[in-house]
Amino acid sequence: MLTAEGIIGKLVSFIVYKSVDKIDGLPADERKKACRALTKLYYCIQALDEVTTYFENILKEFENTGDPESIIYAINNNSYHAELATNMFVDISYELKDGLELIDPVLAKSCQMLYYTKFNLLKYLSDFVQLKEESGKPYIQVKKPIAFVDSSDLESLYESVRQAMIEQSDDPNLIYSPSLLAKYTHNIDSIRVDFDDAQAITHLLQMVNSYNKNLKESKEHLRVFLRDGFSIEEILFR
Repeated sequence: MLTAEGIIGKLVSFIVYKSVDKIDGLPADERKKACRALTKLYYCIQALDEVTTYFENILKEFENTGDPESIIYAINNNSYHAELATNMFVDISYELKDGLELIDPVLAKSCQMLYYTKFNLLKYLSDFVQLKEESGKPYIQVKKPIAFVDSSDLESLYESVRQAMIEQSDDPNLIYSPSLLAKYTHNIDSIRVDFDDAQAITHLLQMVNSYNKNLKESKEHLRVFLRDGFSIEEILFR
């Protein structure tokens, strides 16, 4: 899950970018519905951020102590929380789609498409790191999206969906368009990290740090958007 933060962070920032100029004209009831969906998205990001920070700290401790038992404990203890964070994203998919449709139907369709492709990835990545053993020697296996997933051009996806909606305005199954979905399928890479390989541990820590930095930035974008775009009554009394 934690290694999927690249695409999550990009998507959240993209949602804010596409929504910020469109909420003022919404009727009050639609604003509340959109606000509720975006607030729940913020709490999902917060949960993922907390899980990642915990795992980050454990990796740093392992770098300092070299004690494999600490990271083994962290993996076992962290997996449940990572799965909960994953399930939060899955659970809000329909409500987020409904909320975004009020703001920008093209954006809603684009995000829904990612749920059918990349966000299935989240379910798969809920056990993003696993303990393995070979010849009596323990190691960890980390699953991560291939680079293509992290570098997805969301603006290109948005324009592709917008054009498809114009050309297939009467097709309710647009979201399943094979030509569009084929462009956004995902694959998984696995990284082996041996406990006695300091370089591999450092690489894993750098990777998690990078993804989490991106996630924190997108969380801040969303927080500012909620703060400036909605009233406290809309956020708290939705």
